[in-house]
Amino acid sequence: MKKFTLGIGIVLLSSCASLAPADKNVQRVFTYDYVVPSVEKDELWTRARDYFAKSFGDSRSVLRVQDKESATLIGKGAASWMLAMNVCANEYDIQFMAKDGKARLQLELIESVPSYSNCQGWAWPSKSGYQEIIKSFNSFSTDLETALKSQSSFSDF
Repeated sequence: MKKFTLGIGIVLLSSCASLAPADKNVQRVFTYDYVVPSVEKDELWTRARDYFAKSFGDSRSVLRVQDKESATLIGKGAASWMLAMNVCANEYDIQFMAKDGKARLQLELIESVPSYSNCQGWAWPSKSGYQEIIKSFNSFSTDLETALKSQSSFSDF
């Protein structure tokens, strides 16, 4: 019985540890660089803008600046994470810039909670939530890279 009680205690403690807020001295800025030889900056910007529109549904609510001349996209997004049975979210800044043959995406996690989050008291994610956000950022970057390297199916239209 003591082993059973000890086992339950360990499980509960480890569950509570994942509910603790993540350390605020963790990495906040995530920078992703892409090399796309022989693709001009205007085309990279267009591919990124189109990817953002598909990813976010309404890119106008996310992107605050869409400057084709400087090949820059700037906006604000929200990353979801779970806390017990609640869907929480934290905001992040988005910056994309392209040059001929290369591009850069920067995502910066900020202490801000969107109004729809079920965790209004959590301006910073939990430890497990932070890990979920990193996975989300990495996945977003991988998908953006695919979009930057792919020609549109309408390119020959």
